[in-house]
Amino acid sequence: MLWLWPIPNMAICEDPAGGSYTQCDVHLLCNASANWTLCTSDEYRDRSQSASGWNDFAWIKGCIRDKGKPKSPTNDLCPSCDTSTNTSYVSAWDCITEAPSFNVTDEYLGLATAGHCWMVGEFDVANAAFWRPYAAGKFASAAVCCLQP
Repeated sequence: MLWLWPIPNMAICEDPAGGSYTQCDVHLLCNASANWTLCTSDEYRDRSQSASGWNDFAWIKGCIRDKGKPKSPTNDLCPSCDTSTNTSYVSAWDCITEAPSFNVTDEYLGLATAGHCWMVGEFDVANAAFWRPYAAGKFASAAVCCLQP
């Protein structure tokens, strides 16, 4: 199922059967044969700009924690969808109040949509968008897909 946003060349894709996917296999929801791919963190941030986010969890292709401390979003999937935990770190800050949030212990943190703006990974306005940290091994039923030229 494809839900078009009022954002050109970007869509929320869901499994019509209601399946759930980790970050490692959610790309299957995007129609690659029609040039739709899982949106990278840069594509999502650049295309969505100030548009309100999707309130439900929809995967974005990006990683902010690969075992160590959280970092600025990458344009890659996390290297693993293992559900291991480790030291707790703050991994997001409110874009308006700058209050820290999302104290998480998951070793692999990807990105999912949010209805609120968060600075993720590291405290930096360049990391602000309508997204949130989401453990790569957890399940979500949707993906943010981008149409490639």
